Amino acid sequence: MNKKVKIIGAGLAGCEAAYFLANNDIQVELYEVKTLIKNEVQKTNNFAELVCSNTFRSQSLLNAAGILKAEMRRLNSLVIKIADSCKIDGDDALAVDREDFSKKLTDVIKNHPNITIIEQNVSYIDDENDLNIE
Repeated sequence: MNKKVKIIGAGLAGCEAAYFLANNDIQVELYEVKTLIKNEVQKTNNFAELVCSNTFRSQSLLNAAGILKAEMRRLNSLVIKIADSCKIDGDDALAVDREDFSKKLTDVIKNHPNITIIEQNVSYIDDENDLNIE
């Protein structure tokens, strides 16, 4: 049985989900509208563009944010792996170079053999599919 999943949006969650599924031999269609329609805060065409803050908050294992990142590392999270590789000084926080982060993440997603990028605005979800997760 060929498995295929459609994901709408190449933000942090969409890229993480696409990467996880693709690494488990599931074909992914990742829909992204950014090259067609930008909002006022987006500066590049890269995926998972950090527009508000360049930090993923604390890395301390004494708080929920730090524990979550530790768990994500154990699960081979693409977002955290790329964030770690783009780290800049942020004291206890996991701060990243925003442009480097989104460029590296975009490169990984675009070059994954099990991920197809579809540049299209999705205005409805086809309910003829077997399963929709919204």
